[in-house]
Amino acid sequence: MLGPTGTVAVAQTFIPNRATLDPTNSVLLEVEKITPYLDSALEALGLHTEARTSFITYWLPSILKHKHIALRFLPQSAYEQAAPLHLEPTLDVVARIFMLFRGIDADDRENWTEASERTKDSVDIWRDVVGIDIDRVQDAKLFRVIEWGGMEFR
Repeated sequence: MLGPTGTVAVAQTFIPNRATLDPTNSVLLEVEKITPYLDSALEALGLHTEARTSFITYWLPSILKHKHIALRFLPQSAYEQAAPLHLEPTLDVVARIFMLFRGIDADDRENWTEASERTKDSVDIWRDVVGIDIDRVQDAKLFRVIEWGGMEFR
């Protein structure tokens, strides 16, 4: 979970059919603010322009069905347990960026105050949550794999 400053508070597991997204581990945004927020967050996580554009383009049709979106990025360690990745030859850097999101109804927004307030924090909070070493992710001399994905749930 995220603390008030965006620090990871407890170890997490990710079970896709029992995913958790709540006011303690997410941000809540008006749909009009999603694109710039995601672009900034994904840049902070080390994705280059083309990857950020592809990510947003892929998920935007699902996002636009809602007026408010709660979202979070999973810790790589939790995602790795659910979806192990084994590649040969051995990689220098693996960055696995996975977003969970869902629409929040207007009558439920009052329960998401903490997540709404968190949007005032720097998007850099997601580096700590995901566990990204930005210098290594951006080091083109290293053998790197950068994977992105997501899941909408209700």
